[in-house]
Amino acid sequence: MNALERKLIDGTMKMETELEGLKLPAYGSLFLQDSLPSEYSRYTLPSDLDPTGVFCVGPSCSRAACHKTSIQLDVGPWTSILDFAFSVPHRELARAADHRDEVQRHLHHFGDSQSVDEYCDLLRKTVLVLPILSRDPRVLEGAGSVIWHTDLHLGNIYASDDPTTIEGLIDWQSAQAAPLFIQAQFPELLRPPKNYSAGTEISTLPEDFEELDPDQKEKVAEEQTLAAQSEYYEMSCLGYSKAIYDAMKLDRRLWKPFTYCQLFPNGSMVPLRNSLARLFHDWKIWGFQEAVHLSLPKTIFKGTASRSNITKTQYICGILSKANSTRITAARFQSNNGNRQKG
Repeated sequence: MNALERKLIDGTMKMETELEGLKLPAYGSLFLQDSLPSEYSRYTLPSDLDPTGVFCVGPSCSRAACHKTSIQLDVGPWTSILDFAFSVPHRELARAADHRDEVQRHLHHFGDSQSVDEYCDLLRKTVLVLPILSRDPRVLEGAGSVIWHTDLHLGNIYASDDPTTIEGLIDWQSAQAAPLFIQAQFPELLRPPKNYSAGTEISTLPEDFEELDPDQKEKVAEEQTLAAQSEYYEMSCLGYSKAIYDAMKLDRRLWKPFTYCQLFPNGSMVPLRNSLARLFHDWKIWGFQEAVHLSLPKTIFKGTASRSNITKTQYICGILSKANSTRITAARFQSNNGNRQKG
């Protein structure tokens, strides 16, 4: 990795450190105060962040939050990590109830064995788990609301004459004021290679590199370069902001239930199912006191398990504790224009 690449990574890390330092009062979307109709809830930014009071955190303007249902959904803003977490499974349960055929068609895009009933069952189990995760100190440590750029590739970066000096970023429309542990990730321009192992160990070329054919050498060398850049980003992250570093290191079993309730574009509910299965598998190891019962086949933990095997597998998950009652706040939001920013 050359000096230019190192400077670019350092510049990216400095910018992300500044974003992490902007502590927001709620989760939702960032608005200009004047652009948000008076009937919608909002939280003004602290005076040290916004001395003139121009901005506020308002309802989520994500595309998924604007689905129409027969009940008025809570679209934020939220000051509680649990209320923020509940909003997605509640929304998806309401959508499944009102548009069952549409949701079933989406599920069938991935596999005919997927059903709305199983999807709703997984969502209800997630609703039981989220209160437990939301009060866990490991999760709370990275639960502060921050604005983040989650599509940071070279095409979205404006640089000065010095290509390592970042002057600005574009393409903020999908941004959210959301927990740091959800936001913090490798930038798109530094995506690590497959099978990358995070940590301080320096990657090197394999011992048999000279024995490989030209195509293999090219691929291995490219992966080694990506790994070196990723390692440098990690070390830069640790040097500039331990909060970001720790958020990136939070075990995925603890944060995936917060993000996998919504179906993937291909209609797969496998990520949600797998995230719950893996969480429950190590439930006692995590130190959770609530009793949990789980019955599932071992194939779910094998990386080589085929998609068809996974999608056809039935899981029985039960949490033997009372589910916290949940509140759905009456709120309505219609996507409003280009005044919205990362939300």
